[in-house]
Amino acid sequence: MLNADRNCVEAPKMGKNYRTETILDALDMIFLKKCYLCEVDQIIEGVFEVDHFKPKAIYPELEYEWNNLYLCCETCNLSKADTDNLLDPCKDDVENMIFYTHDYEEGQRQYIPHFFVSNIDDENNTQLDNTINLLEKIHNNKKGKLSIRASLLRLTISTRRALMMDAYAEYRTALDTDDNVKRQQAINKLKSAVSKHSPFTMLMRYTAKKYHFDKQITDLFD
Repeated sequence: MLNADRNCVEAPKMGKNYRTETILDALDMIFLKKCYLCEVDQIIEGVFEVDHFKPKAIYPELEYEWNNLYLCCETCNLSKADTDNLLDPCKDDVENMIFYTHDYEEGQRQYIPHFFVSNIDDENNTQLDNTINLLEKIHNNKKGKLSIRASLLRLTISTRRALMMDAYAEYRTALDTDDNVKRQQAINKLKSAVSKHSPFTMLMRYTAKKYHFDKQITDLFD
């Protein structure tokens, strides 16, 4: 979940259709063509859903309110449903309020994402608690169809992580062999893996920090 800037685009004119090309293009720019909750990227243009951050079932007056429209994948939209009172990535510093992990769990035999309160001063923040619970539900759901979607999401994230670790191995080999060309190629791959424009930025940055990539490579994070 990344901080987002709604001021990076001019608010489009709103009618009774919130899936116009103009609106979808604006949302793409704000959320970097990624789901605002899980950060999966939009491989095919226009297939993402438009989520009502304040659920329209609770706030019908906000159904066609521009500031209430967010870019969302189908899985997260289903998981969120009518959940209310969440952190707003367009207003709250979600990148620093939530601590992200992605570590191997022997019992699960795979890498599992988890989410925690970053600052002890925020421990009684209801919006933060609700957001973390939703992220856990999205990534680690064990019920019905959503459990299958969560499993596929974890597999996709783990594949992305493996590619980043391969790039780091290439970087270390290039250092050992004093191959500056391959070293730069590996650095470019690592920077791409943790870029805010890439999928699962915050989870990839957790791994990069865990292995101190950011201490070894200048300006790793954009």
